[in-house]
Amino acid sequence: LMFMLVAVLPGLFLFAVSSQFISHSINSWFGNDTEEALARSLSLSKSALDLSLDTSMRKAGAIQVALIGEMSLQQDARQALQHMDKEGGFSQLALYDARNLSLAAELRRGNLPEPQLEQEILAALRQNGSVRSLENINNTLYAQGWLTLPEIHAQNYVLFFRQPVPEQVAADVALIEAARARYAELSYAKQGLQTFFLFTLLVATLLSILLALVI
Repeated sequence: LMFMLVAVLPGLFLFAVSSQFISHSINSWFGNDTEEALARSLSLSKSALDLSLDTSMRKAGAIQVALIGEMSLQQDARQALQHMDKEGGFSQLALYDARNLSLAAELRRGNLPEPQLEQEILAALRQNGSVRSLENINNTLYAQGWLTLPEIHAQNYVLFFRQPVPEQVAADVALIEAARARYAELSYAKQGLQTFFLFTLLVATLLSILLALVI
């Protein structure tokens, strides 16, 4: 009995201390500071994307004004769009006929899909005057959108633009999203991870006590 007490009591004491240490360590990994830091990083990345969208929209607005002036002097939409210089870094510019939803003119750089003007987009344009979004094409993030042009020579046109988001911003956003997804997976498995460590520690403690008793 004395030998059992000498073997069991230290083992139980070490198990209690180790279990508390494991629980505290795992809880510290998933503390509020880490979650808040990831949430703020995600908010900053969204702000950076919104800024890129705003910048693209302002540049497209300048092209919209220039197109209105060009098309007021000539009726050929394709020729007017050709005069638009792509110094703003646009990968794609297109003019659509708002009446039959057909492509009237386009400037495209690279292998990019042709956008589709739909009735839902037209409805949003009538309500807001512009539509903008983000799209990932061939692992490249693009800021894109639609702008309406006033009626020119009895014709209504809609301008489409597509511009790549700065590489550093896109890379940071992807990294933050990956870290957040990984953190969500680990948070979901937190309880299971804690149970696994405690179960492993309990088995090791019981084996050591059993070995002492056998001896």
